[in-house]
Amino acid sequence: RLSGVSAPEVVNNTFDNLIYAPLYISLVSYPSVTSGNIISGSTYRAIGVIGETLVQDIDLVKRDFAGYTNIPYYFHSNYTIGTSVTLTINPGVILKFSGDYYANSNMTVRRGLIAEGGASPDSTIVFTSILDDFYGGDSNADSTATDPGASTYGWRGIIFANEAMDELCRLKHCIFKHVRYSSYLYAAITANDASPSIEYCTFTDNAYGIIANNSSNPVINYCDIYDNTYMGVNNVHQTFVINAENNWWGDNSGPTHSTNPVGTGDVVSDAVDFLPFLSDGTYNPDMGDVSLNGEVQPYDASLVLQHWVGSITLNDLQQSVADVSGEEGITSYDASLILQYTVGLIPGFPAEIGSKIAEEGPDYIQLAKVLNGHQVDNVLLEIESVNAQRGENVVIPLKLNNALGLVAWQTALKYDPDYLKLESVSPVSGTENMMLFDGNNSEKGELRIAMAGTQPVENEEIALNLTFKIQDDIKGEVTSSIIVEHFSANEIDFSALAINGAVEIIGKPVSFDLMSNYPNPFNSTTKIKYKVPEDNSYVKIVIYNSLGQKIKTLVDNVESAGIKVVNWDGKDASGNTISSGIYIYRMEAGKFNKSQRMLMLK
Repeated sequence: RLSGVSAPEVVNNTFDNLIYAPLYISLVSYPSVTSGNIISGSTYRAIGVIGETLVQDIDLVKRDFAGYTNIPYYFHSNYTIGTSVTLTINPGVILKFSGDYYANSNMTVRRGLIAEGGASPDSTIVFTSILDDFYGGDSNADSTATDPGASTYGWRGIIFANEAMDELCRLKHCIFKHVRYSSYLYAAITANDASPSIEYCTFTDNAYGIIANNSSNPVINYCDIYDNTYMGVNNVHQTFVINAENNWWGDNSGPTHSTNPVGTGDVVSDAVDFLPFLSDGTYNPDMGDVSLNGEVQPYDASLVLQHWVGSITLNDLQQSVADVSGEEGITSYDASLILQYTVGLIPGFPAEIGSKIAEEGPDYIQLAKVLNGHQVDNVLLEIESVNAQRGENVVIPLKLNNALGLVAWQTALKYDPDYLKLESVSPVSGTENMMLFDGNNSEKGELRIAMAGTQPVENEEIALNLTFKIQDDIKGEVTSSIIVEHFSANEIDFSALAINGAVEIIGKPVSFDLMSNYPNPFNSTTKIKYKVPEDNSYVKIVIYNSLGQKIKTLVDNVESAGIKVVNWDGKDASGNTISSGIYIYRMEAGKFNKSQRMLMLK
């Protein structure tokens, strides 16, 4: 916790399983050195900000900490910008606020807040809930794609107090989301006798977008104001008519208001001048720009693959630009097309034919030529069957035959988690240059694999290895199947051709047992096999002659479960070779006892 003007060195520390953030700072403080740190476990992936009243002008900048680039700032409690200072937030900074039952926070501006981001997504300033995983990642480290919009709890927005100086209260290219708290209807922006300027900002998933009280007269232009539960803009006391021109209200019909009877967008109160309004949102990403950062990159392809395997969930806007093939939804083939676009193999995407790509034009001809090289026929997915012992790792080959022309494929497999635990998925041959992602639900035994590359496969067969650990507590001999529930290559469904696999598992014996020795009769040595069903079992095996006299104790141990083998060299306890004849060997283990006969012949 850094109060006042503090600048310690914070180097080579591990922040593991903390309840909240690794650091809590005053905005006038920050460590002078932060190299080598690690965040792990439940610790928040964010820089905590203490509840304070800011007393000097500050520029809030992007920070990198513990390997997290542009790590969010986390406001756990209320924050106040004092009456003599201005907080300037640099482009691209992400601010997250507590938004649960026990703690929810706001920001009060008593003089100045300048948050002017840029037009590209990586320079947009974000104000949202700590529960929001889309911006800045899983900051609260709960390992789920939390949707604060589904919760009644959120943060409590930004409040511009009557002392605020209008010329120092400017918001541009900002995003405001998830402002609400149970039955208390907060707004992303509340102006109390204040008139901030708000341009090119997004207000969505809040209780209210903007509330203007008393003589407030904010200017709201070129903003996206949509999907707010109660109102987009509420001019409560209507002292002035608010200038809210050239905004998009969530529908091309405009906002919902009595003077706009066809409008179905967000509701606006009286004394809000919403004409003219925009018929589309201010931000329309390019096809393939899945990350929404303003350009199409290989990273966008990785997001498509991760979405398909289930490790992330793309939001509606991302999904609208992810299906670049225009067919079969979002698949690994879309990822391949994005990769091909980034390296210049194709000039655009099939989904753009008729818009950016004119039919019969040179771009269309080039795209069609590349797509013709993606023809595949009867691609066969086969999972090999293998044998394994309980507790060991087993490698199961997964092969694709007739793979010529393949640039992308995906499969959904089902296995029994009572018997198998996935350890890894790794390429073997023909797939080394392809992008690979897998998503595994270890509780349900569901594995999804997706791969994409830029060049068609030139081999008849490609392969992966699936490494499973066989569960240790398995009884008897078990056949555990690995079932192909879906398989497609280049967006063609070949599931019906897939060949399932199986693991033949030798588990713990079902019960104690003592088997016949081998060989029998024997000359000099023989092997005695016996079964132990549970770990930490006391076992004793003794050899007797035909008169019942004890010859030698072979086993007298606490043993682990399994099928065991002990050798007898035909000698007694003193090391003397025994004479020919019949001998009895007896096993005792708890209540179990059993004897067998063997014949020694010289």
